[in-house]
Amino acid sequence: MILSAVIFDLDGTLINSSGLWSKAFSEVLKSLGKEPISEHPEIPGVGIEDNWRILLVKYNITTDKTLDELKSLTYKHYVKFLQDIKLIEGARNFLENLRESNIEIALATNCEWWVVEEVFKKLDLDGVFDATVTGEEILNKKPFPDAFLLAADKLDVPAKDCLVIGDTQSDIDAAKSAGMKVIIISDLEDEKNLTGADLIVGKFSEITPKLIAQL
Repeated sequence: MILSAVIFDLDGTLINSSGLWSKAFSEVLKSLGKEPISEHPEIPGVGIEDNWRILLVKYNITTDKTLDELKSLTYKHYVKFLQDIKLIEGARNFLENLRESNIEIALATNCEWWVVEEVFKKLDLDGVFDATVTGEEILNKKPFPDAFLLAADKLDVPAKDCLVIGDTQSDIDAAKSAGMKVIIISDLEDEKNLTGADLIVGKFSEITPKLIAQL
């Protein structure tokens, strides 16, 4: 492929936050009087409101709280746990190498902007991305392609020349719907449940210019 831009997912791709989201959803479930039946009650890569639509039915929850209120509570707990986040191994070097190669870099996440700002401050990522797309800017969150298409539009780069790097099936589905190539960073256990990616690797250091050119 001709590579003009790389669009990154945030949670689980650039930062080790999946466990933090699980803690956040678990805390809200407990506040609603339900004990989580799994260590990871949420569906990775799916928006918070969509997760709560599923969880309310799954746990047979009756509450006067709106989906927006449940989302706010989940964010509140997530931000509380942010002191534990770190960049995924190799992510910073990979970002720096893209910058040195004059490749445009964007971030596309279902998270709201104020949460992304907190992550940027914690990990010194201010000014790293040429464009950022957050949940408030899109009508349909991943697995719909809206976030990736808007990122390409902000970068003024054709979708076919964009590479998505993510970690979930939602990233794959969204990238493919957007007409983009996609590389997934995943461990061997998660890899069994992923379909449709152009390439699945275990870490950033495995993604080389030669591999990208062959996509």
